[in-house]
Amino acid sequence: MIRLQPGEIYRVASSNGKRPVRLDPAGTQVTAGGQRVCHVQIRDVAKAAAGQLYEQVMGNNEYYRIWQKQHPGMNAKQLEREFIEQNWPKCIEFARTTLIALLAKDDVSEATKEQIMVVLEQDYSLRNKMVQTHH
Repeated sequence: MIRLQPGEIYRVASSNGKRPVRLDPAGTQVTAGGQRVCHVQIRDVAKAAAGQLYEQVMGNNEYYRIWQKQHPGMNAKQLEREFIEQNWPKCIEFARTTLIALLAKDDVSEATKEQIMVVLEQDYSLRNKMVQTHH
């Protein structure tokens, strides 16, 4: 179990990506502007999953044309980045499930499994705190 220190800023991700997550002075709440909160490594896995989803969906030329029309003036890299930014929060649960599945794999080292457990414990602690807007 991790111990969160009051007033410390933690490396976590909120689905708006713009507000820091901070424990209140009493150490009882995490604030992030009311957005979904997850550990940064969960976010990174979710962004990778959204990137894979982009590759699959945009492999269909019709979907790609529609996406381009919705985002005029963007080049291919910007279109991909926009898709990932819009969709990574929808991949958070997939990211958590993926990390949990890695814990059962024989070809994953014990050290890696320990790191995954730390991430999952920190993520669990963060998402079970009351989220409020920080001023």
